[in-house]
Amino acid sequence: MPHHWIRFIVLLIAVCLHPSAHALSLRCGSALIQVGDSKLKVMRNCGDPMYRDIVSGALDSRVEEWIYQRSSRDFPYVLTIRGHKVIRIERLEE
Repeated sequence: MPHHWIRFIVLLIAVCLHPSAHALSLRCGSALIQVGDSKLKVMRNCGDPMYRDIVSGALDSRVEEWIYQRSSRDFPYVLTIRGHKVIRIERLEE
């Protein structure tokens, strides 16, 4: 097997195993919130977040972090929203 194919396979495995390669989602009732969903969809299905912070930016490109915790036994989730779209979903593990 040529050397460049080995390098490609190693890189592919590293990307697949990296934690950010597996996008998280947030379940609110029967809805599944995912990266790319609108701010409106999040509000309709999940309601108001327990915490909301404006991180940076002007109105059109504002970056916000919204925190949701589905139950007291579940980890909180942080949704990062730029403009009107969810750009990241993270689970805060203590």
